[in-house]
Amino acid sequence: MLYAGAKGATADQIASTLHFEGHSDIHATFNYLIEGLNAPSRSKCYELRIANALWIQDDYKIFPEYLEIIENSYFGGISKMDFKNQSEDARNKINKWVEDRTENKIKDLLKPEMVNVLTRLILTNAIYFLSEWSKKFKKHNTNEESFTLINGQKVKVPMMYQKEMHIYYENQDFEALELTYFRDELSMGIILPKKVDGIIEIEKSITSENLTGWIRPKLFQEVEVYLPKFKITSEFKLAETLKEMGIVDAFDQDKADFTGIAPKDPNLNLFISEVVHKTYVDVNEEGTEAAAATAAVMLLGAAPEEPRPTPIFRVDHPFLFFIMDVKTKNILFLGRIMDPRSD
Repeated sequence: MLYAGAKGATADQIASTLHFEGHSDIHATFNYLIEGLNAPSRSKCYELRIANALWIQDDYKIFPEYLEIIENSYFGGISKMDFKNQSEDARNKINKWVEDRTENKIKDLLKPEMVNVLTRLILTNAIYFLSEWSKKFKKHNTNEESFTLINGQKVKVPMMYQKEMHIYYENQDFEALELTYFRDELSMGIILPKKVDGIIEIEKSITSENLTGWIRPKLFQEVEVYLPKFKITSEFKLAETLKEMGIVDAFDQDKADFTGIAPKDPNLNLFISEVVHKTYVDVNEEGTEAAAATAAVMLLGAAPEEPRPTPIFRVDHPFLFFIMDVKTKNILFLGRIMDPRSD
């Protein structure tokens, strides 16, 4: 949504960092994706909601063309706020919007110092997902077992267990498993390095194609699965990370070019002050509940193989996971679990 209003070097840096080059109309692509994912649960078997919004200072002039892109391509609601005189009230309203769209799992996304009298617009994105496994874990099979942290320390965690048919793959570096949700429209992929500290090397080779390729299409077979229950909340300030990745000018008050959003002001230039992201993921015997929210604040099938022994997929050290829309292979959530006890 920020890219839609960026021009010049600012737009080029965003496009390069987010790999938008070669897309003739990136906004139409996102429109197609959001519309498909937001369709009333295609088989009424899970909840998946994606919501976008633009919050504008009530007397700040925004180009109608930009508002049209936010509304039509991103289904974004547009609200007028009074950041100048009631910045705290505006912050609370935006936080409440995020809470409502993530079933109260993402709270206090915007901290007091992030919204002030110079704030002119805020872009927010929220996603919420809830589904049961297609093959649930039985609670009586969950036991306290060891999980080895990356430093070698062993801790006790509640480990779920099942022996079922799943898509499974392994090579010399890692094992991969796909656990599908009810009706198999979405799934969770788990990448388990062979080494306790192997997650560092695996992360270096991550691409969208690799992640989905590691899972599908692979052998569907019976697997003994040991997976820790976990419930995590993570919060990140992304400005410095995005700068290191190549989006530099957008955060520079003098160099930022967002003249696709509003006319150039010779006295006050529009730039990004911060990008914050917060996530919540709960994985248990029944299934998964996950939510995430982001805010950008601006200021002025393989061939059959020979039968083999039932593999044991024991997730007892740091691993990667991702939640994917099976049809489009779009990754909705991506994370790593270093310590399942963390909250």
